[in-house]
This record gives sequence, structure tokens and C-alpha cells, in this order.
Amino acid sequence: MKPEDMDRLVEEHIAAEKAGDTAGAVAMYTEDIEHDVVGAPHGPLHGKEAAQGSTSTSPQTSKPRRWFPPAVTTGRTSA
Repeated sequence: MKPEDMDRLVEEHIAAEKAGDTAGAVAMYTEDIEHDVVGAPHGPLHGKEAAQGSTSTSPQTSKPRRWFPPAVTTGRTSA
């Protein structure tokens, strides 16, 4: 996948989350997704349906943000 394709998917995901469109927020997920929201008490969720259910019940207390692994932002592959 090209970086611009990944950027498009991320932007579509974030736009759907902001709009409260849970189906749109998970549309780009694969069926075997492991959705792990840091700090969520339930731990990782498995499957698109579970991920969508989590999105629909979680409070929108903050704006969605993009996270880039250190290797992307610094070029380093280890801390």
C-alpha cells in the first residue's frame, strides 16, 4: 500500500469517527481486525462487528488523533 493510500484511509476513518458514523469508521477494517484501544477496560476486541460496537458505545471525550510509530516520525526502529 502506498503512503498516500494509507493517509486516505486514516482520514476517512477519522472523518467517520468525528461524524459519529460507526459503520464508516470500521469500513476499512478487515474482518480479522484486532482492535486494541489503549486504556479500554475490555482489552482487545476481535472482528469488525466488535470494533464497531466499541466505537458506538465509547464516549467521544476527545478528538481522534493520528498516532505515528517512532520509526515513522524519527526514522528510528527502537527506543
